[in-house]
Amino acid sequence: MEEIEFKINKALDSDILLHLKECDELFKPHLSTIVNINEYAKKIKNNALNIEAWVNNNLIGLVACYANDKGQNKAYITNVSVSPEYLKRHIACNLLDKCIEIVKEKGFSRIELEVEQSNNVAISIYKKKGFIIDKKRNTKNFMVKIIYNNEPE
Repeated sequence: MEEIEFKINKALDSDILLHLKECDELFKPHLSTIVNINEYAKKIKNNALNIEAWVNNNLIGLVACYANDKGQNKAYITNVSVSPEYLKRHIACNLLDKCIEIVKEKGFSRIELEVEQSNNVAISIYKKKGFIIDKKRNTKNFMVKIIYNNEPE
């Protein structure tokens, strides 16, 4: 089995673009139906904290998190994706763990995300990582994880 390397903010926007296109059909609904993937890849590269999984210099997993608004004291996960051939290897869980750890170190008190209500696999993963459903709107669940910076997890 190939060795998976975890890195922070190493991917080029071209790496992110290729990865998102590879994962497009795994999103519910498909990512290409809700964003321009080219623009989204650039936005993620330029504005997000990117926690990445690599195999043989190929980006195979990505958690992108906006953790740059200390005034709001919350971070926002905009993307969780794993290449189709690497699913069911706990890569998303490992990337989320690293994201939570970094966001906690940065002093944020909460992490938010949104997910389609029909995406049971993703919802299950987020719940395992301590996210709870904060509210529901239309077809989306808005989930939150409260981070306690002074207490052990």
